Amino acid sequence: MTRNNKRLFVTLWSVAALLIASHLQAGSRQASYWLEKMMKAVHETNYDGNFVYLHGDNIESLRTVHTNINGHEIERLFSLNGEAREIVRDNETVTRILPNDKTIATTKRLLNKQSFSGFFVLDLKRIEQNYEINLTGRGRIADRSTNIIDFVPRDDLRYGFRLHVDDESALPLQWEMFDQQQQLVSRIMFTSISIGNNVTDSGSLLEQGDSDVIKKKSTVITTTEQLPDTNSKWSFDKLPRGFVIKHHRQGIPGKKARNIEHYIFSDGISSFSVYIEQTDKVRLNGNAHLGALNAYGVFVNGHQVTAVGEVPAETLAFISELVISDD
Repeated sequence: MTRNNKRLFVTLWSVAALLIASHLQAGSRQASYWLEKMMKAVHETNYDGNFVYLHGDNIESLRTVHTNINGHEIERLFSLNGEAREIVRDNETVTRILPNDKTIATTKRLLNKQSFSGFFVLDLKRIEQNYEINLTGRGRIADRSTNIIDFVPRDDLRYGFRLHVDDESALPLQWEMFDQQQQLVSRIMFTSISIGNNVTDSGSLLEQGDSDVIKKKSTVITTTEQLPDTNSKWSFDKLPRGFVIKHHRQGIPGKKARNIEHYIFSDGISSFSVYIEQTDKVRLNGNAHLGALNAYGVFVNGHQVTAVGEVPAETLAFISELVISDD
């Protein structure tokens, strides 16, 4: 290769690299634009849709109805197969209706991920630190055109994701999770959806399906969730990279309340929980796999510590190095 040819080759390679970098930056900016629109749409738009949730060998069919009238949100999530159950969320509370258990439980709403819309509350700054985000193409879900966004993890401590955002409303119509071998872990996919002001809240979906079901004698449980607790005798000095504590609560509320510490850790998309209970029984030691969930348990100074989440099993193993203070 002559000197001139070498210079030409270097010049062409540099131009190609700049074009590729520019294309990737544009794809990332476009992805962020759609993600910001989506996070507004799930709270501000009225919609009524059926979707399936595939995880492991399980398939759940659900319906969600969301309305926003002058800033007042009401969202209902109703199971269409298996045991009848409904979750109702408004601006302040979350209510769980369990007819088979004859239980209606209401708690103050502090965590968003107890509803469909709350599932898509994302921390974009933290996401960009842990994933490469790109708008990668176009798709079609529930007979609607979508924009496809890929989340590629920057390490092996988290799974990858693919999101379909509706072209017209910016609502999320499909969400997929893939492991390190690109095998599907879970999928949420709408099969039908109505969008717009014609969607209204018409009361309990359970009551519509069986007018007798809500009228059964039920135990009504009302609890106030504690604010995130910054005081803890447990040291989390060796958290997996990119994860931070998002929530800490003492005790599990409900009819069968237990004195269990609960922590939630997040990297902006992925999350996992750590449960700590003082006991003399070892309930889990090592790895376990529960459908799409991985779990890891250790026994530390008279406490069962269990980490559970849709993250790689290796990510949860950090709890084996937890330290409890003597205070």
